[in-house]
Amino acid sequence: MNDITILDGGMGRELERIGAPFRQPEWSALALMEAPEMVRRVHEDYIRAGAKVITTNSYALVPFHIGEGRFRARGAELASLAGRLAREAADGTPSVKVAGSLPPIFGSYQPELFKA
Repeated sequence: MNDITILDGGMGRELERIGAPFRQPEWSALALMEAPEMVRRVHEDYIRAGAKVITTNSYALVPFHIGEGRFRARGAELASLAGRLAREAADGTPSVKVAGSLPPIFGSYQPELFKA
């Protein structure tokens, strides 16, 4: 039983539940852009609940969700912010690890739908 690792839960649904900015098509990326403190709060809540691995809020940081222009202009900055918020939340608890969330290139896992 000691080999069990508890992961965090769904970031997007939890952000929506606590009242973070949330709409389509941005989905959970909107909270990262408009209310990063709420993203950090969700990480901290999951840590308090016993999560040993928290996941960066970077799943929706793709052109499909935030648009081509915003992705080019702010994608790297937002990805860095997502990592920093998770790392800051975990820093007070050395046993907590941070995992990056890698989204599909497109809003689907069907490669034939992606146009390069």
